Amino acid sequence: MEGMKTPEQRHGFFLNTVAPAHPERYSLLLYDMGIIETIGEHIAHLRVHRDSEVPEFVLKYGNPSYNQVPPTGSSHDGSVFLYVLHEMRDTEEGCDFILRLLFPAAAPQVFFDEHAQHLAVEFRGFLNAVFEMNQ
Repeated sequence: MEGMKTPEQRHGFFLNTVAPAHPERYSLLLYDMGIIETIGEHIAHLRVHRDSEVPEFVLKYGNPSYNQVPPTGSSHDGSVFLYVLHEMRDTEEGCDFILRLLFPAAAPQVFFDEHAQHLAVEFRGFLNAVFEMNQ
């Protein structure tokens, strides 16, 4: 993602890699990284971005031996919907991941339960895409 400077490059990556990783993922042209998240009966239209400061309490969940990817998910009006703290590191056998989403404490339990399943499906899709790219 670091090398993708234009909205067109990011949107192409999204369409070719991110969207196919999960059957509940849809592309939105309104934002260059806009997504629809479906969690239980709830549907959220989010902008996932790394252009805002992530609060220190989010980073404290992290493990310093991993590379952190801490974007923010916000709604149309800029309200924070969730914080993301995905972490990755290389190992002798390949790599390790820690996937975290931080929802507000008042969020219904279905957000936590079903998004854990969502991440499992999504990252399996990402890993399959990476495997295919390297063949």
